[in-house]
Amino acid sequence: MTHAPGGDHLWRSGRIVPSAEATVHVRSVGHASVSAVFEGVNAYRDDSGGLNVFRLEEHLTRLADSVRLSHLTMSYTVDELCAATVELLRRNEVRDDVHIRPWAFVEGNPIEQMVPAGAGCEVVIDCWPFRSRLAEPVSRIAAVTSWRRVASESMPPRIKAFANYHNGRLGNIDAQSRGADWPIFLDDRGRVTESSGATIGLVRDGVFHTPGLDCGILEGVTRDTVLRLLRDELDVPVREHDLTRADLHLADEVMFIGTSAEVLPITVLDGTRAADGVIGPVTTALREEYAAVLRGRRPRYKHWLTPVWVAEPAGR
Repeated sequence: MTHAPGGDHLWRSGRIVPSAEATVHVRSVGHASVSAVFEGVNAYRDDSGGLNVFRLEEHLTRLADSVRLSHLTMSYTVDELCAATVELLRRNEVRDDVHIRPWAFVEGNPIEQMVPAGAGCEVVIDCWPFRSRLAEPVSRIAAVTSWRRVASESMPPRIKAFANYHNGRLGNIDAQSRGADWPIFLDDRGRVTESSGATIGLVRDGVFHTPGLDCGILEGVTRDTVLRLLRDELDVPVREHDLTRADLHLADEVMFIGTSAEVLPITVLDGTRAADGVIGPVTTALREEYAAVLRGRRPRYKHWLTPVWVAEPAGR
């Protein structure tokens, strides 16, 4: 189990507080997990030494949507949460790549088993170091798990809720028991959906294929970014449609896509070589273009970057 080395401070419901003081009562732990939604956001150091949060507004808009769909009540606007994120990174004097975790959970110590609609929520923003692997020739081993993706009729996939991720945890355990790193989930009709925390993409005959949003997947911010870059910068045709397990095995290239995964090639699937076991040309070009956007080398996408101004530490 990995324990993230967070910053000295975090933002909690309007205040910057020392991390050690950001506690909840033991009675609220279950509700703070079940009745809770979250986001994963990255900030990257650019070539001039500045730090920029990538697509912060889009991530926090999705957080607000998740709060609303979970029938919780949040007291902060997206703009206020964007400002709070920058304030936290400055306070922690973050200068290098960092992962940011905003999350909202039901406030207080409710005794009801089912928290009622309209309950208020606390909001916390935390951060810890992140290592980008876009410049490294890394890949992952994947396995299609026997666990099926939770049906969208039961748990809306557009809600990025901690409760939804128990399904992902079971898939992870299953995949890792078979020597894989991450799982790939099918739905109850046998369609490819996503991994435990990443979108699935594949390339065949020069066309990029990925499950559509009606396949029970999260409406990913990184997914949207990648589809735009493929179409607008790399001239790669994109199709969003139903995919089967066979499509994964017949693909020329297969990859995970997500905030933490970034663009991560899959070279082994179900114990056999995927995509000839090499990182393909579309994946390589996409990783390079995505890194260039994140590092501020593409002025066209400057509107996706929220700059962080960190004061020089005393004594410098």
